[in-house]
Amino acid sequence: MARNKLVAVSVLVLIYREILVFLLIPYRCNWPALPCPDTLRAAVIGDPQLTDRFSYWFAPSGIVLWAIEQLSDVFMRKAFHQVLEMRPQAVMFVGDLMDGTVRLNDEDYERELARFHHVFPMPGHVQRVFVAGNHDVGIRSTDLCPVCRRRFEKHFALRKFAKDMLGVTVVGMDSIQVFHNSSMQGMNVAACQPKILLSHVPLWRPNDSPCGVSRGSAEGIKFGQGFNYENILPRSVTENLLRQVEPDLILSGDDHDHCHHVHEYESNAGRKQAA
Repeated sequence: MARNKLVAVSVLVLIYREILVFLLIPYRCNWPALPCPDTLRAAVIGDPQLTDRFSYWFAPSGIVLWAIEQLSDVFMRKAFHQVLEMRPQAVMFVGDLMDGTVRLNDEDYERELARFHHVFPMPGHVQRVFVAGNHDVGIRSTDLCPVCRRRFEKHFALRKFAKDMLGVTVVGMDSIQVFHNSSMQGMNVAACQPKILLSHVPLWRPNDSPCGVSRGSAEGIKFGQGFNYENILPRSVTENLLRQVEPDLILSGDDHDHCHHVHEYESNAGRKQAA
Protein backbone atom coordinates (compact mmCIF):
# COMPACT_ATOMS: atom_id res chain seq x y z
CA MET A 1 0.00 0.00 0.00
CA ALA A 2 2.75 2.45 0.95
CA ARG A 3 4.58 1.65 -2.27
CA ASN A 4 1.45 2.31 -4.35
CA LYS A 5 0.96 5.67 -2.62
CA LEU A 6 4.58 6.60 -3.33
CA VAL A 7 4.18 5.72 -7.00
CA ALA A 8 0.92 7.70 -7.25
CA VAL A 9 2.47 10.77 -5.60
CA SER A 10 5.53 10.51 -7.84
CA VAL A 11 3.34 10.36 -10.96
CA LEU A 12 1.29 13.37 -9.86
CA VAL A 13 4.44 15.38 -9.11
CA LEU A 14 5.87 14.43 -12.50
CA ILE A 15 2.68 15.48 -14.30
CA TYR A 16 2.60 18.80 -12.48
CA ARG A 17 6.29 19.64 -12.89
CA GLU A 18 6.60 18.48 -16.52
CA ILE A 19 3.19 19.45 -17.93
CA LEU A 20 0.86 21.52 -15.77
CA VAL A 21 3.42 24.07 -14.57
CA PHE A 22 4.01 25.10 -18.20
CA LEU A 23 0.32 25.18 -19.10
CA LEU A 24 -0.32 27.53 -16.17
CA ILE A 25 2.20 30.14 -17.34
CA PRO A 26 -0.30 32.22 -19.38
CA TYR A 27 -2.63 32.37 -16.37
CA ARG A 28 0.09 33.31 -13.86
CA CYS A 29 1.82 35.90 -16.02
CA ASN A 30 -0.46 38.35 -17.80
CA TRP A 31 0.22 41.48 -19.79
CA PRO A 32 -0.56 44.61 -17.76
CA ALA A 33 -3.74 46.44 -18.69
CA LEU A 34 -2.70 49.58 -20.57
CA PRO A 35 -4.90 52.30 -22.11
CA CYS A 36 -3.06 52.23 -25.46
CA PRO A 37 -3.74 49.08 -27.52
CA ASP A 38 -0.62 49.63 -29.63
CA THR A 39 1.78 49.29 -26.71
CA LEU A 40 4.73 47.00 -27.46
CA ARG A 41 4.43 43.57 -25.84
CA ALA A 42 7.87 42.02 -25.60
CA ALA A 43 9.22 38.88 -23.97
CA VAL A 44 12.76 39.18 -22.59
CA ILE A 45 15.01 36.12 -22.36
CA GLY A 46 18.41 36.21 -20.71
CA ASP A 47 21.21 33.65 -20.61
CA PRO A 48 19.62 30.49 -22.01
CA GLN A 49 23.20 29.18 -22.38
CA LEU A 50 22.51 25.92 -24.20
CA THR A 51 24.53 23.30 -22.33
CA ASP A 52 27.37 21.56 -24.13
CA ARG A 53 30.52 19.60 -23.38
CA PHE A 54 32.13 22.63 -21.76
CA SER A 55 29.29 23.30 -19.31
CA TYR A 56 30.07 20.70 -16.63
CA TRP A 57 33.40 19.10 -15.83
CA PHE A 58 31.75 15.75 -15.10
CA ALA A 59 29.98 15.54 -18.48
CA PRO A 60 32.41 16.23 -21.33
CA SER A 61 30.84 13.48 -23.46
CA GLY A 62 28.75 10.32 -23.39
CA ILE A 63 25.31 9.49 -22.07
CA VAL A 64 25.46 12.00 -19.21
CA LEU A 65 26.11 14.90 -21.58
CA TRP A 66 23.36 13.67 -23.91
CA ALA A 67 20.88 13.47 -21.03
CA ILE A 68 21.76 16.96 -19.76
CA GLU A 69 21.36 18.47 -23.22
CA GLN A 70 18.05 16.71 -23.83
CA LEU A 71 16.53 17.61 -20.48
CA SER A 72 17.58 21.26 -20.58
CA ASP A 73 16.47 21.65 -24.21
CA VAL A 74 13.05 20.13 -23.55
CA PHE A 75 12.57 22.32 -20.47
CA MET A 76 13.39 25.56 -22.32
CA ARG A 77 11.42 24.59 -25.42
CA LYS A 78 8.27 23.93 -23.39
CA ALA A 79 8.68 27.17 -21.48
CA PHE A 80 9.25 29.16 -24.68
CA HIS A 81 6.21 27.57 -26.30
CA GLN A 82 4.07 28.93 -23.48
CA VAL A 83 5.71 32.35 -23.84
CA LEU A 84 4.64 32.38 -27.48
CA GLU A 85 1.12 31.40 -26.41
CA MET A 86 0.96 34.84 -24.75
CA ARG A 87 1.41 36.34 -28.22
CA PRO A 88 4.32 38.73 -27.73
CA GLN A 89 5.01 41.08 -30.60
CA ALA A 90 8.74 40.83 -30.00
CA VAL A 91 11.26 38.60 -28.25
CA MET A 92 14.47 40.15 -26.92
CA PHE A 93 17.45 37.92 -26.12
CA VAL A 94 19.93 39.74 -23.87
CA GLY A 95 22.95 37.54 -24.49
CA ASP A 96 24.66 34.25 -23.68
CA LEU A 97 22.60 32.25 -26.14
CA MET A 98 24.90 29.24 -25.91
CA ASP A 99 27.38 28.19 -23.26
CA GLY A 100 30.69 27.18 -24.83
CA THR A 101 30.56 29.21 -28.05
CA VAL A 102 34.02 30.73 -27.70
CA ARG A 103 35.53 27.20 -27.66
CA LEU A 104 33.58 25.76 -30.59
CA ASN A 105 34.88 25.29 -34.11
CA ASP A 106 32.60 26.19 -37.01
CA GLU A 107 31.21 22.67 -37.41
CA ASP A 108 30.28 22.39 -33.73
CA TYR A 109 28.87 25.90 -33.79
CA GLU A 110 26.51 25.03 -36.64
CA ARG A 111 25.25 22.08 -34.59
CA GLU A 112 24.62 24.30 -31.58
CA LEU A 113 22.96 26.91 -33.79
CA ALA A 114 20.51 24.28 -35.05
CA ARG A 115 19.80 23.32 -31.43
CA PHE A 116 19.12 26.94 -30.55
CA HIS A 117 16.57 27.36 -33.35
CA HIS A 118 14.93 24.08 -32.34
CA VAL A 119 14.59 25.19 -28.72
CA PHE A 120 13.46 28.71 -29.64
CA PRO A 121 11.45 28.45 -32.88
CA MET A 122 10.48 31.98 -33.89
CA PRO A 123 7.24 32.63 -35.80
CA GLY A 124 7.72 34.95 -38.74
CA HIS A 125 5.36 37.63 -37.40
CA VAL A 126 7.29 38.01 -34.11
CA GLN A 127 10.10 40.54 -34.18
CA ARG A 128 13.35 39.35 -32.66
CA VAL A 129 16.29 41.23 -31.16
CA PHE A 130 19.63 39.82 -29.99
CA VAL A 131 22.59 41.27 -28.14
CA ALA A 132 25.80 39.32 -27.61
CA GLY A 133 27.06 38.15 -24.24
CA ASN A 134 30.47 37.07 -23.03
CA HIS A 135 29.66 33.42 -23.80
CA ASP A 136 28.76 34.42 -27.36
CA VAL A 137 31.72 36.55 -28.39
CA GLY A 138 34.06 36.78 -25.40
CA ILE A 139 34.66 39.90 -23.36
CA ARG A 140 37.20 42.72 -23.60
CA SER A 141 39.40 40.83 -26.06
CA THR A 142 38.70 39.24 -29.45
CA ASP A 143 41.79 37.01 -29.08
CA LEU A 144 39.81 34.36 -27.19
CA CYS A 145 37.63 33.63 -30.24
CA PRO A 146 38.49 35.61 -33.39
CA VAL A 147 35.63 34.04 -35.40
CA CYS A 148 32.93 34.56 -32.76
CA ARG A 149 32.17 38.11 -33.87
CA ARG A 150 31.71 37.04 -37.48
CA ARG A 151 29.48 34.11 -36.53
CA PHE A 152 27.26 36.14 -34.22
CA GLU A 153 26.80 39.00 -36.66
CA LYS A 154 26.00 36.55 -39.46
CA HIS A 155 23.27 34.70 -37.57
CA PHE A 156 21.96 37.13 -34.95
CA ALA A 157 22.84 40.82 -34.79
CA LEU A 158 25.33 43.57 -35.42
CA ARG A 159 27.53 44.73 -32.56
CA LYS A 160 25.39 47.82 -32.05
CA PHE A 161 22.00 48.78 -33.44
CA ALA A 162 18.94 50.96 -32.95
CA LYS A 163 15.61 49.49 -34.03
CA ASP A 164 12.12 50.98 -34.03
CA MET A 165 9.50 48.64 -32.62
CA LEU A 166 5.95 50.04 -32.49
CA GLY A 167 7.09 53.51 -31.52
CA VAL A 168 9.78 52.30 -29.10
CA THR A 169 13.48 52.58 -29.97
CA VAL A 170 15.40 49.48 -28.93
CA VAL A 171 19.14 50.11 -28.67
CA GLY A 172 21.55 47.21 -28.33
CA MET A 173 25.30 46.87 -27.80
CA ASP A 174 27.41 43.79 -27.15
CA SER A 175 29.86 42.98 -24.39
CA ILE A 176 33.10 43.67 -26.26
CA GLN A 177 31.78 46.85 -27.89
CA VAL A 178 30.71 48.48 -24.64
CA PHE A 179 34.01 47.76 -22.90
CA HIS A 180 36.09 49.18 -25.74
CA ASN A 181 33.90 51.91 -27.20
CA SER A 182 30.58 53.04 -25.79
CA SER A 183 30.03 55.66 -28.52
CA MET A 184 26.62 55.62 -30.20
CA GLN A 185 27.73 57.86 -33.05
CA GLY A 186 26.42 56.89 -36.45
CA MET A 187 23.24 55.35 -35.06
CA ASN A 188 19.78 56.70 -35.78
CA VAL A 189 18.36 56.99 -32.27
CA ALA A 190 15.05 58.90 -32.32
CA ALA A 191 15.02 61.64 -29.71
CA CYS A 192 11.25 61.79 -29.22
CA GLN A 193 10.52 58.08 -28.67
CA PRO A 194 10.77 55.97 -25.51
CA LYS A 195 14.04 54.04 -25.52
CA ILE A 196 15.05 50.61 -24.24
CA LEU A 197 18.76 49.93 -23.81
CA LEU A 198 19.86 46.29 -24.08
CA SER A 199 23.23 45.35 -22.60
CA HIS A 200 24.13 41.82 -21.59
CA VAL A 201 26.42 43.05 -18.81
CA PRO A 202 24.55 45.12 -16.18
CA LEU A 203 25.41 48.80 -15.95
CA TRP A 204 27.59 50.07 -13.14
CA ARG A 205 26.11 50.68 -9.70
CA PRO A 206 27.66 50.85 -6.19
CA ASN A 207 28.40 47.44 -4.67
CA ASP A 208 25.92 47.93 -1.85
CA SER A 209 22.99 48.79 -4.14
CA PRO A 210 19.83 46.81 -3.26
CA CYS A 211 18.10 44.76 -5.96
CA GLY A 212 14.54 44.66 -4.66
CA VAL A 213 12.37 42.05 -3.00
CA SER A 214 12.13 39.73 -6.01
CA ARG A 215 15.83 38.84 -5.92
CA GLY A 216 16.69 35.31 -4.85
CA SER A 217 20.10 36.18 -3.43
CA ALA A 218 20.39 38.15 -0.21
CA GLU A 219 23.11 40.31 -1.79
CA GLY A 220 23.04 42.73 -4.70
CA ILE A 221 25.32 42.65 -7.72
CA LYS A 222 28.94 43.12 -6.71
CA PHE A 223 31.85 43.70 -9.05
CA GLY A 224 33.57 40.49 -10.08
CA GLN A 225 35.66 39.23 -12.95
CA GLY A 226 37.37 36.06 -14.09
CA PHE A 227 38.00 33.95 -17.19
CA ASN A 228 35.87 35.49 -19.94
CA TYR A 229 33.51 37.37 -17.65
CA GLU A 230 33.08 40.69 -15.94
CA ASN A 231 29.76 41.27 -14.29
CA ILE A 232 29.41 45.09 -14.27
CA LEU A 233 30.25 47.67 -16.91
CA PRO A 234 32.86 50.28 -15.92
CA ARG A 235 31.45 53.45 -14.41
CA SER A 236 32.74 55.68 -17.22
CA VAL A 237 31.19 53.42 -19.89
CA THR A 238 27.89 53.40 -18.01
CA GLU A 239 27.79 57.18 -17.74
CA ASN A 240 28.57 57.59 -21.44
CA LEU A 241 25.85 55.14 -22.48
CA LEU A 242 23.23 56.79 -20.30
CA ARG A 243 24.14 60.26 -21.53
CA GLN A 244 24.17 59.31 -25.23
CA VAL A 245 21.18 56.97 -25.38
CA GLU A 246 19.01 58.59 -22.66
CA PRO A 247 17.10 55.32 -22.05
CA ASP A 248 13.82 55.00 -20.20
CA LEU A 249 14.31 51.28 -19.50
CA ILE A 250 17.45 49.14 -19.30
CA LEU A 251 17.39 45.36 -19.74
CA SER A 252 20.43 43.24 -18.91
CA GLY A 253 21.33 39.60 -18.37
CA ASP A 254 24.43 37.86 -17.02
CA ASP A 255 23.54 37.83 -13.30
CA HIS A 256 21.02 34.93 -13.45
CA ASP A 257 18.86 36.61 -10.80
CA HIS A 258 16.33 39.42 -10.53
CA CYS A 259 17.69 42.91 -9.86
CA HIS A 260 15.72 46.15 -10.04
CA HIS A 261 17.96 49.20 -9.92
CA VAL A 262 17.23 52.83 -10.85
CA HIS A 263 20.00 54.71 -12.66
CA GLU A 264 20.00 58.50 -12.44
CA TYR A 265 21.78 60.59 -15.06
CA GLU A 266 21.89 63.98 -16.74
CA SER A 267 20.03 64.24 -20.06
CA ASN A 268 19.36 67.09 -22.48
CA ALA A 269 16.06 67.61 -20.69
CA GLY A 270 17.63 67.62 -17.23
CA ARG A 271 17.91 64.96 -14.56
CA LYS A 272 16.41 61.64 -15.65
CA GLN A 273 15.91 58.12 -14.29
CA ALA A 274 15.98 54.73 -15.99
CA ALA A 275 15.06 51.45 -14.29
